[in-house]
Amino acid sequence: MFSTAHLATGLIIGKLTGDYVTAITTSLVIDLDHFMPLYKKGVFSNWQKFRQLLLSSNTPQSSSRTYLHNIFILLTISLIAFFINHTVGSVIFISYLFHLVIDALDNQNLYLFYPNKNLVLNGPIKYFSLAELIFTIILFIVYYMI
Repeated sequence: MFSTAHLATGLIIGKLTGDYVTAITTSLVIDLDHFMPLYKKGVFSNWQKFRQLLLSSNTPQSSSRTYLHNIFILLTISLIAFFINHTVGSVIFISYLFHLVIDALDNQNLYLFYPNKNLVLNGPIKYFSLAELIFTIILFIVYYMI
């Protein structure tokens, strides 16, 4: 899903838990692993490549959901945070889990057990589509209703 859907889930979880900062940060920071393949391709050092990527943003980057988009990192980070602070650890776990659930809904490859790529999830919602926009709007409506 696009970042706005993750922002909306972070807002919802923040409203329900009272910890907006942790919920929103966790919901968004997981997508940092999207930048690794782009960095390796030299996108950030070449303006033309960067521009081309921005203009063709509706093509899925199937290899970018790897390092942070898996169950092992979810459990590791959540457990460490939980042992440091139970409340913050719980919010991190919920936000992280919902990030992965939302990502499982779109048609980009999601490897929940990365580096093992035997199990690949692809959801019914096309990435960067009208359906994703409608889904995101519904999430914001839910945020304003609760």
